[in-house]
Amino acid sequence: MKKIYLSIAALALCVGASAQNAAKAPSTHTERGVLAPNAKIPAKVRAQAKAQGGAFAIQLDPIEEVMTQKTVDLTSSTPQEDTFLTTVFMDSTVSLVTSTGTTRVNDDIFLGTTFDPKSIYLQSTFVPIVSNSDSYNIDSIFIQASYVKKTAAVDTLYTWLVWGDSTNTNVYTKFANTSVWVAPISSWRKSVIGPKIMGAIGAAGNKVGPAAPATNMKLVKYVLKSIDSTGLGYGFSKIISIPFTGGAPAGVTIPAGNIVSCFYTFVPGGTHTLNQAMYSFSTSVVPTINGFCGIIWNQSSPQVNAVSDYLPYQVDKDSWNMGVNYSKKQRHAQYSATYNNAALGDLTTAPRMFFSVTGNSSVGIKEIENKGFALGQNTPNPFNGESNVAYMLDKEAHTATFTVTDVMGRVISTQSVDATKGTHTVNLNAQAAGVYYYSLNVDGVVTTKKMIAQ
Repeated sequence: MKKIYLSIAALALCVGASAQNAAKAPSTHTERGVLAPNAKIPAKVRAQAKAQGGAFAIQLDPIEEVMTQKTVDLTSSTPQEDTFLTTVFMDSTVSLVTSTGTTRVNDDIFLGTTFDPKSIYLQSTFVPIVSNSDSYNIDSIFIQASYVKKTAAVDTLYTWLVWGDSTNTNVYTKFANTSVWVAPISSWRKSVIGPKIMGAIGAAGNKVGPAAPATNMKLVKYVLKSIDSTGLGYGFSKIISIPFTGGAPAGVTIPAGNIVSCFYTFVPGGTHTLNQAMYSFSTSVVPTINGFCGIIWNQSSPQVNAVSDYLPYQVDKDSWNMGVNYSKKQRHAQYSATYNNAALGDLTTAPRMFFSVTGNSSVGIKEIENKGFALGQNTPNPFNGESNVAYMLDKEAHTATFTVTDVMGRVISTQSVDATKGTHTVNLNAQAAGVYYYSLNVDGVVTTKKMIAQ
């Protein structure tokens, strides 16, 4: 297997618009090793069911699904997003070895994902899995990771679920983009959200965890086994299944209208000393202690060289599907109390984490079932420059026409588009600032949506 090593100064909590904000904003993931190109999840885990009104069961990585429905290319030899290794460690005092042979103190204490099943971008039909009035169950979490077992020490993954609606201030903290985000994301994503954390103090060795009340939280302590180990730390990964049991009918019941965040940390059983090499991205240095790396999505093309290269691939502006990150600098109280006490919503990186979800949906008859096709919302929206619209046909049609009009009903553009079965994309050109409408006419049946140009 070809091994590639990258050093990316990624902004897990992108800097603010001013120099003052830039100085206080955390920066994480200073060194990553890339996996084999576009490493894939096993098909049995990635299996997805079309949610109907009534009972459903579905397994999905919300970040991957958002990107897929927004037509982000994940399949080519140079995908727009690829999967990378990033070390995870509860204490954050050990080091990892980089491709240059230097060491850097590990950054990540928690990695996780916030999951909002009400998003239209989680299924190819562009309909939510559940409505705002439906509860749902999480019975398992599948974590793609690279665990390297070098000693007989018993290591543990601590995996938490926390849940609440976006206004539950005892569960979540909201961050306005004016304080933590910059363009191009801040032009359309107005806030991010992260679970509240307790235990952040300016000392090494303390343990941190969620601050959510017991009624909104569940912890699973998963003892890692030899079979979970990849044996090597360079581009290899496995799926670790974390069961959440004890609810009815199965798993943890998430109340109606709630989002759920799942995040994990590696708690080693052996002895670790300051700056000891826990995990290596260099073939010339072999660690002698057990190490753990999560697998994260991160932008590959265009290569991240500047803030302007960060594109809103991984998140739907109208839902809360996004990454979660908590860094060692937060644990050591090196940022404001707000940052110290919350896992940070992250729109540029997110772990490969699959949610196994069951329940009863009241969504009912879907657009795809009623009309034979579904039309997605253009992204980004509002937009300045180009935008994209995805649509899906349940079967082959005779004709399909895509039309853009202004608020007066005047036709701006019209074109014949692909009428074959499947998911397709229409590219929208830049427009003068204002409100517009776009319509898809499939064999005389029309659906219209609104978009905003800035």
